[in-house]
Amino acid sequence: MLLVFHNLGYQWAASTLAFLAIVLVPIPFVLERFGRKLRLRSPWAREHMDDLSEQEETRKNGED
Repeated sequence: MLLVFHNLGYQWAASTLAFLAIVLVPIPFVLERFGRKLRLRSPWAREHMDDLSEQEETRKNGED
């Protein structure tokens, strides 16, 4: 990391890290919005979503 600051200079290195942070900001919001669709496309994730659904149903039935 120090080489980046040394090679680019402090202004450009800090700007590069800031630009990277700005690019990564929307990822949690995209995953919140489209996460279920993405999980349904994956056979592994779909299988585990079914397990979670069963656990939630069991928990809800136990509370009644």
